[in-house]
Amino acid sequence: MIGLVVSRADVASITISNQLHELVEWETHCDTNGNEYKQYDEFEMRTVDEWHLDLEDASSLFSTTPQVIAFLSRHSGDTGPLLTTHFTGNFGPAEYGGEPGSFAQTCPMIQWTLTEAFDQHAPPRYNVGIECTHHGPTSVGAPSLFVELGSNKSEWNDPDGARAVAQAILELSDIQESTDINSNRTVIGFGGGHYAPRFERIIRETDWVVGHIGADWALDSMGTPAANRDIIDHAVTATDADVALVADDRPELTSVLKKTGIRVVEETWLRETTGVSPPLVDAVESALVPIASGLRLGASATEYDPSTSDEFVITQIDTDIDTDTNTDETSRVQGSANTETGGNTATEGAGNQDNNTLDTVNWADIDAAVLSFPTALIEATAGIDAETTTQILSEHTLAFETTESGTRPTGRVIITDRLSVESIIHELIDILNSKYDHVERTDGTLRGTRQVFDPAKAATLDIPEGPAFGRLAAGESVTVAGRTINPEAVHTTEIVTFPIFSALS
Repeated sequence: MIGLVVSRADVASITISNQLHELVEWETHCDTNGNEYKQYDEFEMRTVDEWHLDLEDASSLFSTTPQVIAFLSRHSGDTGPLLTTHFTGNFGPAEYGGEPGSFAQTCPMIQWTLTEAFDQHAPPRYNVGIECTHHGPTSVGAPSLFVELGSNKSEWNDPDGARAVAQAILELSDIQESTDINSNRTVIGFGGGHYAPRFERIIRETDWVVGHIGADWALDSMGTPAANRDIIDHAVTATDADVALVADDRPELTSVLKKTGIRVVEETWLRETTGVSPPLVDAVESALVPIASGLRLGASATEYDPSTSDEFVITQIDTDIDTDTNTDETSRVQGSANTETGGNTATEGAGNQDNNTLDTVNWADIDAAVLSFPTALIEATAGIDAETTTQILSEHTLAFETTESGTRPTGRVIITDRLSVESIIHELIDILNSKYDHVERTDGTLRGTRQVFDPAKAATLDIPEGPAFGRLAAGESVTVAGRTINPEAVHTTEIVTFPIFSALS
């Protein structure tokens, strides 16, 4: 059952109630105490005389304890027409109801549902948002939130705005299970302003939902985090949070949160893990590096849930095919391409390589594997087209490492089958083809060739540096001292080789 609380002291609350009665037919009942209430479908509506924020133990108003309680309320502020929701509690003193340092239990999935419904039903002149945690009540007896129509008298009496709120509330009739109210993907937020665009962005653009939000002003009223660890712990518990997001640079708060046992993440982490099971996130971060250090999840990560099997093992494969390798359990490729110009080798060859390592792996017996693509190859393709290189790895891996804020892949990846390696290689070759005249794959080697401008050859023909150099480099002929010099005369063949895994046999 979903409990709705209407306050006679709140004109917006009455306006919303009127629209609920316009939209559907409510039955009138009386409880054993002679109190009249209304009922429709899964909803029970109770009307009280006092302001909502002064109403404690609201669950006792209802015939049975509700799954969730929505307080139908006005919103006051200089925000213009606004439909909003928020949870209740006090990080600091209880100036407007409730108890200090106390919090009502949140219902993040309900907030998400209402925000989506507001988007659908709000009149054009209304904005939609969420707010930070503030005011009472703090002892409700059930998960609860405020559902508000604002922000001044004209909106509080506006039937169109109230109708949008009423329509959104009625969409809660689909709530059946506890998972429709709570979530195992819940964030508790800290920092930012009273209105919470960052946290609103999270619930709109990821599959994470948000519980209590301690805005800057609320945290300031609380005092130092170290001295108020119990308050922070209460907020985490009332949210039933899985992770915490600290929007600002607050090292003391971050430290206290970690001591409570909750993981502190960044917005990037929430975006990367959207649609991915928490056990898989843990597995790939353990096998490579944390998301905060550059790990990015591939498209196929959403297809795997390690918790559905007895064991999910990510195997480390030592590919050892770069010029230089380290001796860690998993090889971190560090070599460079071999470059030949005019027939002269500029870099030593890769030496003895075990390019057939992947063919010795029984892929049917492993869930996933960590391997390293040659650094030189990844650097070369990223230098040509970093975005496409990253996209290729995203499409064919469970996860991959990056640097430079996720824009430059390193080559370390987690894959689930041998064919993925071949797909990656073929698509990386396509990138090389955009730079080189010809790219050939032989056993264990990629060889790219192209014609390049050779300044040394140009100098031997007494061609002065300057515009003539540029035109020849661009493939145009130039005239110098009455002589026509074709670009072929000052170009040479560049050959670049990259060690690579042997082709799939």
